[in-house]
Amino acid sequence: MENETSQQRHVVVGFNGSVAAVAALAWAAREARLRECELWAIRVIDGGHNMRAPYAGADPSEAERRAEDARELRRAVADVQQVWERTLPLVAEDDLPARALLTAAENADLLVLGTPEHDSLMVPTLGSTAIACVRAAPCPVVIVTGTSRGAFASSAELAGATKEWS
Repeated sequence: MENETSQQRHVVVGFNGSVAAVAALAWAAREARLRECELWAIRVIDGGHNMRAPYAGADPSEAERRAEDARELRRAVADVQQVWERTLPLVAEDDLPARALLTAAENADLLVLGTPEHDSLMVPTLGSTAIACVRAAPCPVVIVTGTSRGAFASSAELAGATKEWS
């Protein structure tokens, strides 16, 4: 039997703590509010798939890194809950980002991803996770850049902006 939550309408947004991910989360919160559905903010903790260069210094312990990633997600979700209270922080552990996001998007209305804007080209640059999701997503995908409107808005500004739509 499938999880009851997976049967509810929802929007999925990938969150990795970047400026582009914050912009995507803000955009997705407004969209989920318009659709009147849940927003699942997914933070993928890779379980060591990303290797750290030996010259980068001491690596924080796995437990410390996971705890900080989860705290960062909860803080970001708390901010956007002022815009849309039905925003849930979810952590996917020991998986690859694209695979975890695609799994979460299986019954979603929409998958939202943040991507940086390339400085010299002034266009979004799709990384490997975004490319994999665009190619294989079971639902529409929205790409939000870190310079999209609302990317740097405070939670109070975001809450005020949604009042205009009411």
